[in-house]
Amino acid sequence: MNPFRDENPDTPEDELVNDYLWELNADRKRTHFVTEVLRNFEAYLSQRVWLQEVEEADALVIQGYIVGMAVRESSIDCMKRHIEVLSDFYEYLLERGQVSENPVAGANLPDRED
Repeated sequence: MNPFRDENPDTPEDELVNDYLWELNADRKRTHFVTEVLRNFEAYLSQRVWLQEVEEADALVIQGYIVGMAVRESSIDCMKRHIEVLSDFYEYLLERGQVSENPVAGANLPDRED
């Protein structure tokens, strides 16, 4: 039982995501943003029939998620914040031995246009 989930019923479904949010122990604003990003990423993954778990995502899946944000006309800064959250989450999974590499590290991601 995850106390974070008990206090926040709108958190994502994946248990690893909830464990990460619990251990993140960030301020409420940061936790809300991270929860929103991970919930959006879970929704994206749920549309891919070949993926069952967040641990199965690879660099191409991450790129697809970011391209989808670009299609929805998200700003570069918004995409970078999402990338940062996903990278931190996959680093957490890497430290726990849930994934063998951080798929965000291998993704071709947008650069800031000056």
